[in-house]
Amino acid sequence: MISVVVPSYNSGNYLIKAVDSALIQGVDKEIIVIDDCSTDDSIYFFVENYNKDFEPSEEREYLEDYPNTYLYWKGTVGETPVTVLKNSVNQGVATTRNIGVNVAKGNYIAFLDSDDWWEQGKLLRQRRCMEKTGAVLCNTARELMEPDGDSAGNVIHTPKTITLEHLKRTNCINCSSVMVKREVMLKYPMEHEDAHEDYLTWLRILKDYDKVVGLDEPLLKYRLSKGGKSRNKLQAAKMTYKTYRYAGFGIFKSSFMMIAYTYNGLKKYKMKF
Repeated sequence: MISVVVPSYNSGNYLIKAVDSALIQGVDKEIIVIDDCSTDDSIYFFVENYNKDFEPSEEREYLEDYPNTYLYWKGTVGETPVTVLKNSVNQGVATTRNIGVNVAKGNYIAFLDSDDWWEQGKLLRQRRCMEKTGAVLCNTARELMEPDGDSAGNVIHTPKTITLEHLKRTNCINCSSVMVKREVMLKYPMEHEDAHEDYLTWLRILKDYDKVVGLDEPLLKYRLSKGGKSRNKLQAAKMTYKTYRYAGFGIFKSSFMMIAYTYNGLKKYKMKF
């Protein structure tokens, strides 16, 4: 089974579109949504979309291993089990994803941010690719989308084989495109909110595994949110440098890697279909 982990914070109507794209994947799966103490009512309207009679319980069933996270709703949409958890305090996207990984029941984890969505068939094709190659992680290419959901006209491609040396030069693995074995994510949880927590995890994984694989098809629709990290290039650069340092690279090596990262980043976002 594949466990789809969806962190959510003030997601508005985006969350329904994201989860709907997971529901139509046509594989054995569960969906775990974790609301990171949103200040809007997005998680209520999300559940109400699938359960018209929903009323939040005043009694909170907190998770044994996560005293700040409680069960908000658990049900079935079609044949797919859906679990909605809610953090009583904001814990950040890294910890929120880790909670999803730890409560998951599947052999595979597929990450999906609440403002992104997938093409139908993504999970099935990734699972087949991983079974065929024996890889512990598979990502896909992504199409960049404007905040309103229209195409931005760019596809970010991915190599079919990704090694540590490749990943040092540029992060070609987008989190919302990733399917990874759960046992691997338990070994390499996401950390350090002041860096690129997902990039750090991929670097650590590739220090211990020779390679991971990619499907060079835009099966992920990646929304360029106005407040996202990719919009603030200076902040993103600082976070990238911290990522290299947290990954164990020295000052000189990290500085050299930043030059390659910047060059490849400029080239990557200018690529067209």
